[in-house]
This record gives sequence, C-alpha cells and structure tokens, in this order.
Amino acid sequence: MIIFRAAIEASALRSVRYEVIPFSEDRVKGQYVVKSTRKDLDHPLNFGRFFMPKLLPGVCRAIYIDADCLVLGDISELHNLTLKNNDVMAALNERKPADLAVNFSNPYVKASGIPRDTDMINNGVYVADLQRWRQQNITARLLYWMRLNVESSVLKWGNSGSGSQALMLLTVFDKYTPLPKEWNARDGQHGKELGNKKLLHWTGSDKPWHTKHTTYSITLWRKYNSFLHNSAHLIIPGARVL
Repeated sequence: MIIFRAAIEASALRSVRYEVIPFSEDRVKGQYVVKSTRKDLDHPLNFGRFFMPKLLPGVCRAIYIDADCLVLGDISELHNLTLKNNDVMAALNERKPADLAVNFSNPYVKASGIPRDTDMINNGVYVADLQRWRQQNITARLLYWMRLNVESSVLKWGNSGSGSQALMLLTVFDKYTPLPKEWNARDGQHGKELGNKKLLHWTGSDKPWHTKHTTYSITLWRKYNSFLHNSAHLIIPGARVL
C-alpha cells in the first residue's frame, strides 16, 4: 500500500481527494480456480470488484475502472447514468457468445436459467447501484459461482472462462444495463481517430505500460500517465483502487 500511495503522489492524482482501501486476499484465497495461461488473471485482486458494497459501506453508487484504462471523458456522465428497471449495474455487452466461457452442459448452469444465446459482458468498466447490489445479495451469488466452479467446472478453460468476467455474467446476465460503448472502447477499437470515445481499455495481455508498440493510443497513454517515465519503478501493473 505504501508503494501504491507513493505512485499516486508522484502523479497528477496527488491534487485529488482519494482514499486507498486495502483488500484482503483472504476473502477469496483458495476459493477460485483460473483456467488460463494468463498469470494476471490468477490473482485475488482480480475479484476485489465483487466486494464493492462491503469495501464502500454507506456508498450508494460506485464506478469500477480497471487499471488498464484511460479516461478521456467527463466521469460524471457515468455517475449519472440511468440503470433500467431494477438492474444492479451497467456494463458493456461484448457482442460475443457466452458459450466461449460458460459450460452450458453443466447441470448447475442449466438450472440457472441463463439463455444459451446470452452475450458476454465486460466488467472492466461498470457502474453499480450498490443499494440494489446489497438488496439482491450479488456478492454472495458471485462467490457461489466462484466456489462452484472449483468443484464442478461451470466455466470453460481459456481466457474467456477465467478471471472475473464469466462469473459476473452468470450472476447479472439479466440484471445489467448495456453501457454505452464509447465508455469502454477496447483495444482494437481505439483507432487513430478517437471520435466520441471517452474511455480506452487495453483488454488482453498486452498492456500499455509494458508494450513496445508505438500506436496512437499507446502514445496517448504515455502522455496522460505522467509518472511513467520519471517514476517507472512505481508502476504497479494490475493494481486496482477500490
């Protein structure tokens, strides 16, 4: 935590009011299995996003943003986003089949009622109504699927079925509002012309802090990441502020 705080103080964020809330790895240690060669997915912090209501007691709405993102728009737009019906969150519909990650032949998955033609969602950026989250016991449901996957393989092997994404999908597939795509523009969608993109997200294993590419979006990352060159030893890939 000391190193993480030092990294913040070395950046432009030092002028912003902030609080670093520790996340105990004991909350999930030994309760999950990652079926991927990506080591960054096999870390307890990957599941810290499941505990937002517990880490932020008394908070009604929260915005989660992965560390591999660059915010270019007015973040208040996310805070003011309307969630339809009684949805607990807004997240990006990835427009790719959940069958890539979810084992639909598993009896527990069949019993859940999740449609086979459901699309994957990306929970690297999401807006959560924490009051509804608490009322609908979302954290307990997430942990249910996490532990069940250890015993019964409700998820498939590979990157799509590892980490937090597919577990979130199983829990909120019918409880989320699609996030406007400009608020989660994933790599491959950045392009030289940003257009109306308000948040760039480097999904996958090729992160902007260690990539050797010189694309337009990487140059943009380095421009905003003010302590990248002067305090490179302070960068903590994969770190998350909760």
